[in-house]
Amino acid sequence: MVRESIRYFLMVLLLGVIVSLFPIFKNQETGVILSLLLAPVVAGANFIVGIYLIQKGFYASQATFMKMIFGGMGVRLLVLGAIIAAVSACEKLSFLAFLIGLLGYYVVLLFLEIWLVHTQLTSNGP
Repeated sequence: MVRESIRYFLMVLLLGVIVSLFPIFKNQETGVILSLLLAPVVAGANFIVGIYLIQKGFYASQATFMKMIFGGMGVRLLVLGAIIAAVSACEKLSFLAFLIGLLGYYVVLLFLEIWLVHTQLTSNGP
């Protein structure tokens, strides 16, 4: 499961980076490019932590699993909020480009995370 997760993650991340950044390198300023490079890194780190928590809590009791998932989700959202605040305070980065890029990667990787949990649940059974 972990090897599959990493493989899917890398494929989605690479495809997203190629598609989103290809037309931008010619026409944009450095702040926009740096913001769009930072967005997949932040979303990818969020995804890796989420998969780690799911893997760690999957074979634990249901109460422990729910605490890890929802507690981890809360902590991950707080960290994302802090990162967004830090980017908004940084004058060298484009805040709007970072938010749009982060939202796009976050949604795609969240769907991938849910799909991986569903796949693991159906393959191993409840």
